[in-house]
Amino acid sequence: MTVFKSKFQKWTAIFGLLFLLSYLFQDFLWEKFWVWSFLLMILLGIVFIVIFVVGLFKKDKKVRPILLVVVVVICAAEILKSETFKSPKVLQAILHDDRSAINLTLRKNSTFEVSVATIFSSRDFSGKYKVINDKIIFLDKPYDNDFIPDTITIHNDKIILRFDKNDKPITDFATYFDIIQNQLTTGDTK
Repeated sequence: MTVFKSKFQKWTAIFGLLFLLSYLFQDFLWEKFWVWSFLLMILLGIVFIVIFVVGLFKKDKKVRPILLVVVVVICAAEILKSETFKSPKVLQAILHDDRSAINLTLRKNSTFEVSVATIFSSRDFSGKYKVINDKIIFLDKPYDNDFIPDTITIHNDKIILRFDKNDKPITDFATYFDIIQNQLTTGDTK
């Protein structure tokens, strides 16, 4: 006895599952296969929709729940990734480089997110932080190397990564974050 009642239901389920897997693991696949992963996801999505539509034209109503499951899983994943259930942002800053951008987000619940986007990849780091006066101290590693130190300093509208030997902020190209939003109260200990 088979689980599927028709061939359209079977192929819709197979390609729906493959499409969902490519969607849910798109970051991992993008890192490994770059643009080919996006093309694979689009191809699987098109095949899934075509088989679903052909199944509907053949009056196979058993393909409808499969589409519903795929749509619900995608909607749930997007809602979970959105800002809906996250703590409010208290600071946002960006560091631009020639070939990349690093976004820093601090949240009210003392968690941080660092998103690094280059032309070939995207990586995310997260963890806990604390603020003492004008210093942001990362309790977890904010980056995969020492480019972002574990303690950085808020100075006017910038977040300074390093200081020179005279204790002056180094503000050469790509050595500081530009603050976009700041609701932190510096001077207070958190």
